[in-house]
Amino acid sequence: MEKLLYIIIGLLAVACGSNTESNKQLTQENYALVAEFYKTYIQQKFGDDTTAIQQFLEQEAESLDSCFLIHYTRPINGYDIRMKVDLIDRIVDNVVCDGQIVITNEDKTISIDQFIVNMSDSVFNGFKKQIINEIEFDIKKSPFQENLKYPHFGEYKSMPFFFFDADFDGVEELVIRDSGIGQRGLNCYYPIKLDWKKCNWEISENMICENSDTMSHTHFYPFDDMTQFDFANNVFILYLSAGWWDNEWDYYKVENGEGKLIKRIVEYDRNDPKVMRITYNGNDSTITSIPTFKDNSYSID
Repeated sequence: MEKLLYIIIGLLAVACGSNTESNKQLTQENYALVAEFYKTYIQQKFGDDTTAIQQFLEQEAESLDSCFLIHYTRPINGYDIRMKVDLIDRIVDNVVCDGQIVITNEDKTISIDQFIVNMSDSVFNGFKKQIINEIEFDIKKSPFQENLKYPHFGEYKSMPFFFFDADFDGVEELVIRDSGIGQRGLNCYYPIKLDWKKCNWEISENMICENSDTMSHTHFYPFDDMTQFDFANNVFILYLSAGWWDNEWDYYKVENGEGKLIKRIVEYDRNDPKVMRITYNGNDSTITSIPTFKDNSYSID
């Protein structure tokens, strides 16, 4: 932090030489605000590169009029989390923002430089520019499809992000929610493994985060509100909606970090509704019928 103070003093000497007193004060406050918000990130990303630090401070100070700086007051799963966001759009009672998220533990700092985050309108309306907005992170599970058997992402449909063990390895991943872009307007969810290793994104059309060379991800598409997690058997269940009939449930067992399809429940024949169970064992599969009741309901395992 001492290094940052020297750089700020140098910047002020150059940038404020011909400014009015009010502009000098504004510039001084902007550099100090950026340095305070990004202090750990700057130290770990730029080291002793004073030129890079100076360029970063100037760039971020110039953007303070158009963005909101957010800091969660308490560590979340042991991580200090800060976000710089810009408002993109408002959807019903949510706001859609893009920006940067900076995640720090005791040893390292990483960042997602481009991300989409959704948060409630009531929370966003309390934010102000030119300050660090300190807020609490409170996991609030929401009632969603209570007939679902296992824990499911729909319980977190009001959270901008949360931590969840999506690959059954005992370590919770950062999960970012993208509001209303999935099947039938459901939310989509993107688990990201914080492994602190330098690697490249495997970019695909289903990813919302790009241009990060400091993270790897765990991603089984499509995770949405209806995705369930059977922790006893290391199985996640994807629901594929087709309306009142022709729906499908795909069961993936996770082993060594990879999901393998082991079972599929399929509705078919809308004129005479039927249901079949397909089980997979290597290259072989077995099809059995599931009986339906008079109201076309049935029981799946």
